[in-house]
Amino acid sequence: MSLGGPNLATTGWPGQTRGVGGLSSLPPAFALVAIVGAAGCGSSGDGRRAAPAGPAPRAIECPPRLPAPSPLPGVRPEQRTAAYWLERAALQGGLDDVLLSAEEIALHDQALKAPREDGKSLGWVDLTLPVQTAALRDELAERLGYLRERAASGEYVDASGRRLDAARVEVFAVPDPLPEIGLELHLTLANVQFRCGPVREGLYRLPVDAAFNRNSCGSVHPQEPVLVLARWPGGSMLARARHSFGWIDGVAPLSPPIRGPVAASIASGPRSELLADATLEPEEGGSTSALPRGTLLASVRGRSGRVYFASATGMHTSQELPATVLRSTERPLTRRAVLEAAFALVDSPYGWGGDRGGRDCSGFLLDVFASFGLQLPRDSARQALAGTGSLPVGPEEGEAERLALLDEAGRRGVVLLHFPGHIMLYLGRAEDGAPMAIHSFAEYLEPCAGGGETLRTVDRVTVSDLSLGRGTSRRSFLERITRIVILGH
Repeated sequence: MSLGGPNLATTGWPGQTRGVGGLSSLPPAFALVAIVGAAGCGSSGDGRRAAPAGPAPRAIECPPRLPAPSPLPGVRPEQRTAAYWLERAALQGGLDDVLLSAEEIALHDQALKAPREDGKSLGWVDLTLPVQTAALRDELAERLGYLRERAASGEYVDASGRRLDAARVEVFAVPDPLPEIGLELHLTLANVQFRCGPVREGLYRLPVDAAFNRNSCGSVHPQEPVLVLARWPGGSMLARARHSFGWIDGVAPLSPPIRGPVAASIASGPRSELLADATLEPEEGGSTSALPRGTLLASVRGRSGRVYFASATGMHTSQELPATVLRSTERPLTRRAVLEAAFALVDSPYGWGGDRGGRDCSGFLLDVFASFGLQLPRDSARQALAGTGSLPVGPEEGEAERLALLDEAGRRGVVLLHFPGHIMLYLGRAEDGAPMAIHSFAEYLEPCAGGGETLRTVDRVTVSDLSLGRGTSRRSFLERITRIVILGH
């Protein structure tokens, strides 16, 4: 299997030629869904906690909804640890084999930025590039037109379940003329939520579930660069992060504007990751900033152990940090490193579109692979197109064929498993042969012995057996897989 290269073409299994594909190969509705940040993931496909299908549940024998147990059915406590899966991977060999070098990851990131058949790319945005007003207007017309249509039709309602009146629908019109467009670069000082539209209120489908706000379009962690494009009517700001686009609060926690030579390093330069909670001290002295493990910071070129960070007073260069605390993201992709990065997030909360600081399925994988400098797209459908290789899985493939494909893919690299609305990191087989994955998800269905189905709420990053959901109207995770994605040679 070859590296993706500029056109992301790849050779698949013996006797088959596979391409990563493009938006044009998907149903027409997908392009718009991806644009408005369909990044949330739940077992139902669209993420919504749908009412369980099948026979009407009986109040005592088959409750309609219950919290999921921990660990999940079919999972033992030790299988929720990196140590277990590191041991399993070591038995098969290649735990520290370089699947992608830092140089190959950089080439792959660049390939993802190439325009696809629809004129869009899968890669992160370079915040140092000038904004083309005409292209921005087209992007806004597509985004806001999508939201306006669904609000006007009643497909999207407010938190109380009421349709939006004409005045609230009109908020999704593109202003003419556009507000003055500027380029003001900042670093976030706390988690910042991106909204799909220029309103603070949530948008929901019926029946309303507060966990699935269709106006949540991603979030960025502290110390991430954000480009403010315009002050918007109503008090919000139109903004762009490297992987998200939308509206943020007019009082979002941002640093003062960043200008001068350091701006390019902040916007698109190399990154380093904190390996432990750390208190950063400015090189010039002054107040310190406490940042959590996993924070990504812009590296100071040519000065090992030093990073840029922001506070409410401005930009700072840190005093030197030891290698035990700070690591460059320019590092090779190995099975060991991916497992360690993924399991560091076990039990972190789920959040549709990054809502309330949580991670949905694609947000989880984005964070895992960002620690290698690998720039996955923000939503699950596009992540399924962003591997160095992939294989579509058709409905005609039985369980034995699916497991054989997973085994072969696992020998070739790190494996992601996708079905519409969801994506997972494949862990491999447990000693009893059960295939398992780690992922951030909201829910699954469980059949009741006497008929009916119970909706089990998970709402966290955890390990599951791929047989979860078997015998329900949604089917098991294994049965629902439509694409196997590989990251490796």
